[in-house]
Amino acid sequence: MKSMRSRISTWRIPEVGKEVPMYVQRAFRVKTFALLSLQQGLCFTLMVLLRQIVWDGQPVKKSAMVEGLYYLLSFGDMVMIMQLWLIRSSFPYNYLMMIVMTCVTAVLWSLTESVFATLLHMELVCMTCIAMGIASLGCCVLTREFFKCLSVHAVPIALFIGWLTASVGVVLVERLTPLEPTLKDWEPWLASALLGLLLLLLMFEGRLALMRSQPDDFMGILIIMNGSMMSVVSVPFFVIIYGFLYMTREEDSDPNSVRATEEEEPQPYLDDVPHPLAVGEP
Repeated sequence: MKSMRSRISTWRIPEVGKEVPMYVQRAFRVKTFALLSLQQGLCFTLMVLLRQIVWDGQPVKKSAMVEGLYYLLSFGDMVMIMQLWLIRSSFPYNYLMMIVMTCVTAVLWSLTESVFATLLHMELVCMTCIAMGIASLGCCVLTREFFKCLSVHAVPIALFIGWLTASVGVVLVERLTPLEPTLKDWEPWLASALLGLLLLLLMFEGRLALMRSQPDDFMGILIIMNGSMMSVVSVPFFVIIYGFLYMTREEDSDPNSVRATEEEEPQPYLDDVPHPLAVGEP
């Protein structure tokens, strides 16, 4: 008979080869996308505060020092993403590292306007925050019994609704209420296209984690998204991050492979099993 701890573990994380219950998948996806929305929202808030309060609503004047600081912060952000990947299962250090990384990312992306003379990065972070929040709500609704026919495709549908809502919302706000005179008309459209590509990459890279729905994969999805967003800052750093992730990623074996391996292991013959000597036997 299984112990109480074994039964609880089996209830939370099913045994190898068994399908994860839908309520476990729903809880994992809702929490994962909500965590991403919260992290991007914190980053966006810090970016706005830095620009509007610390720098009086104007970009920092471009100089060799500012550009050097920008690339230094880019390198530091890349290292933090790698370190977060290594400790992604170590609570609470993974969340502490996530907060520090978010603060560094906010400072880095605030300097992007000075280096590249665009607010594209700010629109992208805002869209990502909205899209992840909508996706979290969508996964919560689409995996209910009423939408049973859509539950299999809940993640792509929820992400598409989130992307569409965020894109339309930001474009309309930019068109109807020009809050920033330096904002170019094409920037929201480009931010929308970039977000669409990032979400496609997230679905491809995080598909196993979203199906497996294990608590240790919460931070992994967040790292994939933040690593992908580095492509907007520096393509070489993006390539380095993904190379590092692929080299250090644990191999996700087929659930039936463990069973097959056990079956293929040679079993000892009865003649090879040592047996106690009989009384009087030399």
